Amino acid sequence: MIEVVFSVRPQNLPGLNRLASQLNTMKANGNISEWHLGRWTDNTKMQHGILFDSEEDAMAAKAEAT
Repeated sequence: MIEVVFSVRPQNLPGLNRLASQLNTMKANGNISEWHLGRWTDNTKMQHGILFDSEEDAMAAKAEAT
């Protein structure tokens, strides 16, 4: 699995929910396959890792998700 770190805005769970919604939309549209939550990568909970099965999915998600 490939972990990509995303900025989470707004901070904490509301931002993570927003990111998850974006990734789920990308999956539903066929832009990426399955993704999995990683871990918070900082103490301020403004960056979170997301795990992807392929490099292509990771690059596509990073390019489209904000």
